[in-house]
Amino acid sequence: MIDGLKIEMTSDELFTRLTTRIAFHKDGAAGLEERLRGEDHAGEAHGMDARAPFQVTGDAPRHMLEHARDDHYEQAQFLELLREHLIRGEVYRLDEEDLRVADLTPGATCW
Repeated sequence: MIDGLKIEMTSDELFTRLTTRIAFHKDGAAGLEERLRGEDHAGEAHGMDARAPFQVTGDAPRHMLEHARDDHYEQAQFLELLREHLIRGEVYRLDEEDLRVADLTPGATCW
């Protein structure tokens, strides 16, 4: 009998997928940092896009951009920690929560 839905992923594949997500978050943080350096953020906030975590839509006040930037940086750091501690040559059995924590499910964050 199989208990729940689990997938198996090699450490190499998991390393690659984590690297991709780390790059996504670093790029997102850099983009927001660029917006913070180059724009006036006194405008009205339109909020966060629920379909794309960490994405700020429309004109947003500085504190929202800073918060989203910090979320990107923190997520990248967390994923780097996971990636640095993978055991090479192993196969990881991952459930839905593991995939969510590793930021490998569409539109989900680990927080």
